[in-house]
Amino acid sequence: MKKIYFLLPLLVFTLMFTSCNKDDDPEPTTAKITVTSTVEDFGTIANIAVTLFNSTSDVAISTKNSDSNGKVVFENVSPGTYYVEALYIETSTGDEADADTDDFVIAAGDEKSINLSLIFL
Repeated sequence: MKKIYFLLPLLVFTLMFTSCNKDDDPEPTTAKITVTSTVEDFGTIANIAVTLFNSTSDVAISTKNSDSNGKVVFENVSPGTYYVEALYIETSTGDEADADTDDFVIAAGDEKSINLSLIFL
């Protein structure tokens, strides 16, 4: 019976140091893309329409309007090949400014930052 009492603290000690901890996070399966846009003659402004496209299918994945810092964040993006287009329409004149990127590849866990400078057509 004394042998069992001797093994119990050893078992508890072993479990304490082999159990899961915060470093056991699963591997990421998606990526994050941050786009910062500026418009010629206006600088950094809100309400720039930024669209993320899948390059393989040429299908729009998501469109978001930029915040007051010209930023848009696309989160939980599946690994693949993409491109981004941005469009701003000046409300007083109807003039359009746009920009786009070349194709780029993202992998799981990537955090890609893109800077776009929109120019009036």
